[in-house]
Amino acid sequence: MEGPPAKLQKTETGSASASSSAKPNFRLMLPQHFEDDIRMYLRQDMPCFDIGAFVVGDKPVVAKLLAKTDGVLAGVPFFDEVFKQLGCTVTWGCEEGSAVGPAQLGKEKAQAEIQGNADQHFNATSEHFKGRHEVAEVRGPAHKVLQGERTALNILSRASGIATDTQTLVGIKNLNGWHGEVAATRKVTPGFRLIEKYAVIVGGGVPHRMSLSDMTMLKDNHIWACNKSIGDAVRKVRSACGFSNKIEVECQSLEEAREAANAGAEVVMLDNFPPSEAKEAARKLKAEFSRGLTIEVSGGLSRETAAEYFSEHVDVLSFGSLTHGYGPIDFSLKIATVEGKAFAFDSWADDFRTPGEALDQAILMFYHLSGVTPICYSRFVIHAALDVVDEMVWGTSAMFLRFIDKFNDFHVSAYCTAGHARFMLLHKVRNEEAIRAFFAELHELYIKAMMSPFQEPNHRIESAAFDQRVRATGRRYFR
Repeated sequence: MEGPPAKLQKTETGSASASSSAKPNFRLMLPQHFEDDIRMYLRQDMPCFDIGAFVVGDKPVVAKLLAKTDGVLAGVPFFDEVFKQLGCTVTWGCEEGSAVGPAQLGKEKAQAEIQGNADQHFNATSEHFKGRHEVAEVRGPAHKVLQGERTALNILSRASGIATDTQTLVGIKNLNGWHGEVAATRKVTPGFRLIEKYAVIVGGGVPHRMSLSDMTMLKDNHIWACNKSIGDAVRKVRSACGFSNKIEVECQSLEEAREAANAGAEVVMLDNFPPSEAKEAARKLKAEFSRGLTIEVSGGLSRETAAEYFSEHVDVLSFGSLTHGYGPIDFSLKIATVEGKAFAFDSWADDFRTPGEALDQAILMFYHLSGVTPICYSRFVIHAALDVVDEMVWGTSAMFLRFIDKFNDFHVSAYCTAGHARFMLLHKVRNEEAIRAFFAELHELYIKAMMSPFQEPNHRIESAAFDQRVRATGRRYFR
């Protein structure tokens, strides 16, 4: 079995990350109304009844967020907010902007594990999680986790896809030593603009203008619609926006760019220029307007052609594909299970004494059915198997008695110490190696607890520390 993930630390927002490294806290720049956007997304997805919620109930569960393809993680604040509004908590094992996916598991290991499960039907046990990078955990009532699942995944997969493509372009830029900036455009999805622009920033790019209310951009349609010259249009813009707003003009020729710059535009966009013509026009414009003119090139750019436009005279390359032509990163959110049931691990102890009778042997029983079956049902099944344990111990010297009984879909496994303390386990999926290892560690914990100077002989173990260690051991082997 795989060991536990890296220790997670709680953050002030109720989510957590694996460390507190110096990565930027992108969440700080978000406007408060992004919470309203998330509320709207949830309302759109559930305008009326959720019959599925009625089916699954409100038992507490843990769901694992798995990265199934490689990319850059982006969209964490929005993912968090989805589940915050539903009363759930998210614990992160990766930071915003970090690499996620099977490659983070080690290439050979990931390939072997994926290949080993390729022909299996889905089974929400630890086998399913092999070959997939565990990024986060979501905890909460089952119906709330499932209500937020698709909305949260839609956001995260798309934001991460944008960040991944952006980082790829920034990597090409850095590899070629180009000084300029990789920018998005205003070709965004209505209602999703904030998240798409945010993801560009996480990927290392710049968002360009966020809306029409930002920097004024005069496109060819503006010039044709007002029947004015570029110079007249720029001067009219300046009369309204004053000194505080920049003006950019989309230009189809070097002559139009010169006219825009002469009229006072701070940015000229060379639109749909071939690479050589764009670089030559940028060189001439920089020579003629040496006082801070910004040259942007746009129109049909891609990662394959980007390097052809790199020039000391070009300052910005803008890519519409960053926000409308990206491929999402494949994430899934799976309810983690313990032996086939909702992930939880609980325990109880019974001593079977009649009033006044001394306790001479501890009987410890552990079950994995919290929130799935009533405790009385679990007790009944395990108590019924005790006679089988008592019969088996006379015929073997082994402590691990393996699977000793079955009741409907449930199996009972047992372990009996030399002192006849009996450990019982109720489960569905038969995973003998995990159960054997769990019992062995449990035996060690039991011996240490009994040897404690604070543990009274012939008394039940009531130590909270013992209970916590047992639960932690169970989670480690049956996550």
